[in-house]
Amino acid sequence: MLGLLRSILILMLLTLVIQSCGSSDTNQNDVDSELPTVSTGNDLNPNSSGNGLFEIKSGTVSFLIHATSATNTKPQFNSLKDPNGNELLTTLGEFAWKSNGYSNLLVPISSSYDPKPGIWSYSATNYSQLKLDMRTSDLSETPTIKVQPYISGSDDITSALNIMKNIYATNGINLEVESTITLDNKYSDVSRYFHNSLTSEMVSLGDNDKVNLFFINDYTDAGGLFGNAPGIPGSQGLKGSHNGVLINLRMHKMDGSLDNQLLAETAGHEMGHFLGLFHTTESNGTDHDPISDTPECSFTTANQCGKQYGADNLMFRTPWENYLGKRIGDQDNLTEGQVYVLKRALIAK
Repeated sequence: MLGLLRSILILMLLTLVIQSCGSSDTNQNDVDSELPTVSTGNDLNPNSSGNGLFEIKSGTVSFLIHATSATNTKPQFNSLKDPNGNELLTTLGEFAWKSNGYSNLLVPISSSYDPKPGIWSYSATNYSQLKLDMRTSDLSETPTIKVQPYISGSDDITSALNIMKNIYATNGINLEVESTITLDNKYSDVSRYFHNSLTSEMVSLGDNDKVNLFFINDYTDAGGLFGNAPGIPGSQGLKGSHNGVLINLRMHKMDGSLDNQLLAETAGHEMGHFLGLFHTTESNGTDHDPISDTPECSFTTANQCGKQYGADNLMFRTPWENYLGKRIGDQDNLTEGQVYVLKRALIAK
């Protein structure tokens, strides 16, 4: 019993809520001026320019700052300084997620960043609410992440879920996949945009301590898209419109039958984004993720890059193209650096 209580306590996510109105006149060079004192409670209040402080305690594994706003604006972080005064947005900034209604910052996004204990400072604009989630639980050699699948329609995704689970298990991550929940027919076809009212309503069904996978029939506004995530990462620990990923079933069918391997890779790929992983190589062939041991390729397709340059990595940006009706290979590998981030996901145990 004592062991169980200890496990519950060390796995708690501490959520700090920071409520204020954002301002668009923040000067990044003035981040250190007029900062409010650190609150002793869970509520912090940035000053009128959007500058504030929060404390990271010893033993913190990771933290995620969420900024939400009205759906027609993009909240933005202009500064994030660690306790030593180092500006993380100098390099971290290019990996900061920004979208209508939601933006975030995750530490760590690679082994090059760590949540140093002490007082951190930040500057944000165009937000209506800020939240900080911190994970203080012990690291596990083989962490467990809960997954909740949802589906619109009657397709059988059992095989795909098992393959996805095996991909993560092979790379040292245990997925606890719960029974699939069938969605109302109104969610069969939805927008790719998470601030869309119907998409938001659907994704908000998900629990805050799980990766919520929404298998939809098709997108209403994104022909050819296999799936997409609400952010890198998604709002782990925060229930709402950005608390899940979308997977397009239509794009995974050939002659009416599901390609379970491809469906598993897409679901696992979008889950990777939700947990904090970027594409190993972006569409321009020159931008790469912040993880040092992931393969880089100047080409943009899996077939061009091949396994030698990382086309078999789960987070490669495109799937293999068919050759004579068959794909050349699978995308089921993760590097040590990618697993480093996954182990530190806020919802991992």
